[in-house]
Amino acid sequence: MYKLLKKLPNETHYWEVWKSGRSLHFTYGVLGVSNKSEEQPLSLFERANKLMKRLVEEKESQGFVQCHEDKEIKVDISYREDAAEYEAYRQASYDLQDKINDSLLSTGIGYTEGIRINESGATIYFFVVDEDLGIEAIQKILLEQKLLNESSISLLQDDGNYISANTYQAKN
Repeated sequence: MYKLLKKLPNETHYWEVWKSGRSLHFTYGVLGVSNKSEEQPLSLFERANKLMKRLVEEKESQGFVQCHEDKEIKVDISYREDAAEYEAYRQASYDLQDKINDSLLSTGIGYTEGIRINESGATIYFFVVDEDLGIEAIQKILLEQKLLNESSISLLQDDGNYISANTYQAKN
């Protein structure tokens, strides 16, 4: 998979390509806004990697730069109810993970890395290309799900420690 960004004065455009089966798949648009998707079947003699590299080179000649979703965001959700409801909370945690993942993927911001669930809560990990847009998208869904007050959002720093999203936003 290749992901490229092009920063403009008021927005950032993204373009990504990956191979699945005998097709190349593309998503592109404005980062943080819904995307467009396309699929291009490969002919019998086309080599996916070679074609993807050529397409990436074309995008780079248009000012796009390769990037990676390397900024980690962690969301901790505390369950305040009876632990007897564990199975319901467990399923709700997976549903929340799916909702946030769909939002991040459909806007080019990032994706879900994994989830850890126990009787007292859940921790969901995400990788994003832009911390501000990632926090904003996650907060929006937590608010819609009425979980914002039961959640804490943190960002992984270069030193390996997490910093609260509130502290991060206050710095920027």
